[in-house]
Amino acid sequence: TLINALVYQDREVTSDLVGQTWTFEFDYRNADGGFGVADDTSGVSTANAFVKVLDSMSGSFAEINGARLDTSDATNTFTPGSIDFEITSDHVGQLLQFGFENFASNDSPSGVFYDTLSFAPAGAAVLGDFNGDGNVDLLDLDQYNGNIGSAPTGALADLDLDGDDDIDADDFAQHYEQLVETSNGQTGTFAGDTNLDGIVDVLVDAAKVVDNLGGTVASWANGDFNGDGTVDVLNDAAALVNNLGSDNTPTTAGVSASAVPEPSSISLLAAAVVGLAARRRR
Repeated sequence: TLINALVYQDREVTSDLVGQTWTFEFDYRNADGGFGVADDTSGVSTANAFVKVLDSMSGSFAEINGARLDTSDATNTFTPGSIDFEITSDHVGQLLQFGFENFASNDSPSGVFYDTLSFAPAGAAVLGDFNGDGNVDLLDLDQYNGNIGSAPTGALADLDLDGDDDIDADDFAQHYEQLVETSNGQTGTFAGDTNLDGIVDVLVDAAKVVDNLGGTVASWANGDFNGDGTVDVLNDAAALVNNLGSDNTPTTAGVSASAVPEPSSISLLAAAVVGLAARRRR
């Protein structure tokens, strides 16, 4: 009896993925204790990694396209492996699946250890690069705009950074606080940093928020810091005021070199923001 064992993950192919090449990367080695695929002397056991598209729309789940890497040659040290797979228009609506499978018979050993798994668009070097252009920037931040509260399915799956099965403020905050790249060469910034220079200031950031208060065609660059599609006082202007003077530039002590405004200055700026907002609405 031939046994086929599979371990995999899958996702629906959406139209925005067409034309992208996705790379499945991993390390692999022979299992310990004589249970590894390389310990099989019968020649029956095989192991491989795969990326494939299944016909889920018809309900047959037959394989439409696939790519595989034979891992039956696993040694006792980890070896890097990778598979490139191009998404085409024929795949839209179908099931994209990636993982590992083993074949064995008559109790023959077939074990392989896998580690350091990654499945992402080619060139997506950093977590949070949702469009696969190699950068974590404003385009990626704005993927959250209008999607806070959505289910992490299809093209939105990657936005659920903390893996709790929803796209929420925690995911958005993790993205801009830990992952987004700023023009001063740092990673992570503050709510209020409209131009991603790592600093929340008056001349650029506060001015941008004031100019766009009340706007509903919103983006991070225009002052929407909570991804709700609007620029308002209670959420966005307040976040900017709270972080005014913040600077992500490290010092030898590991603390920002810029001075944080005195509470009185913050109060004055807050009043000015609210006043300018009221003036704009007249």
